[in-house]
Amino acid sequence: MPLNNLKFVTYSFYFVLIISFLILIPSLLVLFLTKEFESEEKIAEKLVSNNLCLASKGTTLGTDVSQFKKLQYQKINPKINVLILGSSRSLSFSSKYFFGKSFTFGGTITRFDELINSINSIAEKENKPKAIILQLDYWWFMKSYDKKRFNDYRAFWLDYKNTINELFKPYKLVIDNRIQIKHIFFPKKDNQYRCRMGLASFVDDRGFRYDGTYFDGRNVYMNSSKNNLLSITNQKIIDDARKGIAKKGGVNKASLNEQYVLELIKKIEYLKSKSIKVITILTPMQPLYENILKSKRKDIVILHKKMSELFGKSKNDLIDLFSRDINDTDCEYIDADHYGYVAAARIIRELNDTEISEFIDYDYINKIIKKYPNRTVSDEMLNEYIRNGHEEDFLNIGCKK
Repeated sequence: MPLNNLKFVTYSFYFVLIISFLILIPSLLVLFLTKEFESEEKIAEKLVSNNLCLASKGTTLGTDVSQFKKLQYQKINPKINVLILGSSRSLSFSSKYFFGKSFTFGGTITRFDELINSINSIAEKENKPKAIILQLDYWWFMKSYDKKRFNDYRAFWLDYKNTINELFKPYKLVIDNRIQIKHIFFPKKDNQYRCRMGLASFVDDRGFRYDGTYFDGRNVYMNSSKNNLLSITNQKIIDDARKGIAKKGGVNKASLNEQYVLELIKKIEYLKSKSIKVITILTPMQPLYENILKSKRKDIVILHKKMSELFGKSKNDLIDLFSRDINDTDCEYIDADHYGYVAAARIIRELNDTEISEFIDYDYINKIIKKYPNRTVSDEMLNEYIRNGHEEDFLNIGCKK
């Protein structure tokens, strides 16, 4: 290659590199100011010390949820009465529903082996909770729910491409009019944004709270510029159900892995031997979705029944709320799979006459249910995070809020 051509290529390379870096600076500044890369220790510390903090990363480069939740739990562990172990479905079990403190590890357990590991970890700790609620997802116990699907390996070029996309994500948020720059650069001027950690907490007013629960303010509680992703997601789940396709079950038959159930029962008995009271529940789904599944997917109904039978034989109760009417409504769900705080209150109310009843504040729960039917959150909680916010018919199904 001629010398002049080589210089041109070299200069061009450095020119592109410098321009790319200059373009990246504002994006990196936004990620830095929104505390997208905040350490797990600091996130846990702030969540424990301030009930109004929200923490939720907006990119795959952000802090790992399971890590800061473990640290958060350690900081409040000695004061906890009730601990909830479960999937994202347990993210609405507010500590206000219980006497004393409670904490949920919701959002950190996605499959059976993670549940078992969490149980082992809790049982081995010196400071143990007085009671544990195990919230189960039925698909964890399906033979077709293969662990191999969760292989964390990714091809290098895919990770590289993903990293570049995530670093420039703030630009896309600006283009889509989903980001409020003033809240990011001047959070102290608006007290509502003073304790936000992670890009998503600023952009969508959502994040993990002091008790491990999750406040979701995307298009759930906001009007105007927020998109309707939850409505679209919900309709897709409903449409698939009508075709006989369950979100987690696919088109395969929901065949029960009985060995998993028996292993869990042993772990429950182990927890009880440590003087921990244990309640196990299968939570409900949006009534419309649930009724379609019961009609189209008899295999899922049978799976629930078999799980209950196995628990019954071991003299351990499994409270199957998929098969019980708790007087919830479609409007009390964030999507077909996830209930809000009002439906969560109805679920906890169903735990009366169980061995953890002494920890449940039924007066407060009944007050929430009576005051906020068809809602996913109370006005009190809503206004803690979104000033003058109003819950809307975000699923577009005719809900009167």
